[in-house]
Amino acid sequence: MPIPDRYPRRIERRHQKRLRAYVAAFVPIVRSEFIARLPEMYLQPVSDSEGSPVVDDLVVFSEALGELRLKWGEDIATQEHIEETCAMTAAELDAFNARSAARSLRSVGIKGVITPQMAALLPGWVEEHTALIVRGGLWRGIPVTPLGEKTISQIGDVALNGFVKGLRHEEVADEIEKRLGVMRSRANLIARDQTNKLNGKMTENRYIDAGIIRYTWQTSRDERVRETHAELENTEWDFRNPPAIGNPGTPISCRCVAEPVRPKRGQ
Repeated sequence: MPIPDRYPRRIERRHQKRLRAYVAAFVPIVRSEFIARLPEMYLQPVSDSEGSPVVDDLVVFSEALGELRLKWGEDIATQEHIEETCAMTAAELDAFNARSAARSLRSVGIKGVITPQMAALLPGWVEEHTALIVRGGLWRGIPVTPLGEKTISQIGDVALNGFVKGLRHEEVADEIEKRLGVMRSRANLIARDQTNKLNGKMTENRYIDAGIIRYTWQTSRDERVRETHAELENTEWDFRNPPAIGNPGTPISCRCVAEPVRPKRGQ
């Protein structure tokens, strides 16, 4: 059975929906500002004697791509808009985690937990999450391109590839639509990963504040659980000395949770 009160499933889905809303607002712009102009682009000479696109013949292409960057960065996914979205989710997660952690801690005889670190943790998460979407940076130690820029660059690559291969503009349009589908999937992945990451860190902070340093690893117990995570089910760990993959919520898209272990007398 899943763990409905420890894993923020509904908040994760709401956050995914919020991030997908930015993609949804971008899709008609891509269609009107770029895909609709493909016939105009592909009426121009396609290449020089070397088979490469001629720069002077790609003015429409460059203008259309620039328009996408402008619309995404200044009208849709602005720093302010993304910060508001992330802050809303952070507040929901804090309330959920406080209730969830309190229930788990009561099961080991601990009541009235206060976690002052949240005052620093939540703004830090909002800032990091916003930066990941708006400017890119390190995602779990891996350099990544911002959500919008990655898709816009891929759209440009698809169009240039069409020039080089002599594809029909209808074929290029189909490929661009696929890139938009990938953008939706990437928004979902980022939302799921960052939601789980914050929930796991808040749980860790609240447990440690309450004097709990050991926990048992609990998966969400469904078909999506990775084998490496399933192997950790019901095993006991110390927050300060976690398994190789880290504490629950640390790996990308990890939906596992930590259940508190009652301290032994004298600890």
